[in-house]
Amino acid sequence: MIANGERVAEDLQLEDYGWEICGGGNPKVDLKDLEWDEDTGESIRFSDLQYFQVVSLHALRDVEQDLRNGRISPLVKLLETKKVTAEEQNEFIRLLVAANAAIASADSLGQTAKGIEKALREVTGPSYGISTSIGVGDPTYESILRSLKILLSEEEGLANADPSKNGLGLNNVLYIAIWLEYLRARTKRAGSAGQIILIEEPEAHLHPQLQLSLVSALSQIAMQTILTTHSTHITARLPLSSQVVMTRKGGEITSHAISRNAALSPEDRRDLERYLDATKSTLLFARKIILVEGAAELILLPCLVREMMEIDLEKHGISVIPVNGRHFAPFMKLLEGGKLGKRCAVVGDADLPPAIDEEEDQDVSETRADLKALEGSAVKVFFGRTTFERELADVHNAKMLVAATKESGLKVASEKLASLATKVKALPEEDAGRHPLEEEFRDKVLRVAIRIGKARFAQLCAAHINQAVLIPDYISDAVDWLIEE
Repeated sequence: MIANGERVAEDLQLEDYGWEICGGGNPKVDLKDLEWDEDTGESIRFSDLQYFQVVSLHALRDVEQDLRNGRISPLVKLLETKKVTAEEQNEFIRLLVAANAAIASADSLGQTAKGIEKALREVTGPSYGISTSIGVGDPTYESILRSLKILLSEEEGLANADPSKNGLGLNNVLYIAIWLEYLRARTKRAGSAGQIILIEEPEAHLHPQLQLSLVSALSQIAMQTILTTHSTHITARLPLSSQVVMTRKGGEITSHAISRNAALSPEDRRDLERYLDATKSTLLFARKIILVEGAAELILLPCLVREMMEIDLEKHGISVIPVNGRHFAPFMKLLEGGKLGKRCAVVGDADLPPAIDEEEDQDVSETRADLKALEGSAVKVFFGRTTFERELADVHNAKMLVAATKESGLKVASEKLASLATKVKALPEEDAGRHPLEEEFRDKVLRVAIRIGKARFAQLCAAHINQAVLIPDYISDAVDWLIEE
């Protein structure tokens, strides 16, 4: 229906799908050469599916219970794949019988067994009486398998400890490792087909280093692995080509495979994969996004918006993400056409020189035409005329800026800023906004920020944000656009 134009793939619903299995493992048929709707003429029987293994591991696993349950324990399944000779099995049984006899011969256990037997006869009468003893269960190889458990040891301090001594995170990793070893062993058995392992939120209870180690191991195994995750550490480590982003928008859930984004060139993908660390990968999970240039905006912009606009960005599902530079283009292409179902406002600097008179004005919208060309219904650019620090260094924000400078330890500089702010505020109204004294004030603020570090200065300004009076228009415009939907 899609091929002949009757339906569009994006409009399909779950109930529109059925399934049909084709292939049959013909070595002459290369699956990469087949189109999605091509009939190979090959088919397999439904019974053949029994040889295909699908392992599904749900989140927040109770691995101790699963390992104790012989019916579902991956340890039992793994041991069953091993070729144990009849001689070895008989030796295991002989050892268990001997252990049973030794245990049962202990006086305390023997007396306990006789007491139970006597009580049983009192209840049932002599006709239904049964002799009792205390032992370790049926002496069969199957019962031995189901009684075995993993024991953990360290080089120092821990020997043959039960997994219950561990935290949930390490036990989860242990559980996954046993399944992986089982699937590896299974592939070596005759008659086994392919396998898929499905893992829901593998990051459960794992600290970041273990998350990275686990996903690295999963990436190297020779079987298909499908994960669902909310971990930015995991998404930062995986290639973009392997990621599918699902977004809830109102009552609708959209999904988009990043590998199908034709706007991204190979260079764009490599660029994004280098920059999408655990911090920037937040954009894959956020409802809405503000992309900024650096740490100063990341630190100060959220509290500035909260103070001046009474808007909590987090409560609106808006994440502020720094790209640590001005290379917004790959990120905009990633969000191109709204395919990820997220609105993104790019907040950047036009880096135009300060304008003292109207003749020197330059239209901000004419700058960075390359980014303007990438705008769409879901991605929009908002530029300040100069830089974030200079736009924020308005004399109306003098109290905040002076307090931040003083707290940095630059007492003399804070006094000069306060004096200069007083002079600017005393200017005639007709000179407001374009007098050289105003630019001198901004220059001094910028020198202070450079001297102590822009990110550090933003931290200090955030501590005195209650004294801010003005928020740059391009920032408030970006926030208004994001929350209007």
